[in-house]
Amino acid sequence: MGADERLFCGNLGSGILFLTSRVRLIEPNESFYTASNHRLRDSHVGSSGHWVDIAVRGPCSDEDLRRIARLARAADTRPVAVRRIDPLAGLSGREVAR
Repeated sequence: MGADERLFCGNLGSGILFLTSRVRLIEPNESFYTASNHRLRDSHVGSSGHWVDIAVRGPCSDEDLRRIARLARAADTRPVAVRRIDPLAGLSGREVAR
């Protein structure tokens, strides 16, 4: 897997958007990490799968949020959740379901 977090920047017409993409484990009790004497391919680390969490910052309409979700799902086979972040509070806003 590449980086744990990736940052994308672009403009959908309403202004500059910043998208932060993170891969998350579906099973919260699992871990991406394994002991040094274990081989990742032989372990059960992350066996239940992953999903992609995309946080959107900037001026983004509901239609733009749905468009981002459609594009992300077309580019990745894992489940994708896209949510708007309030830049002042740092809190999640509206989410497009996985």
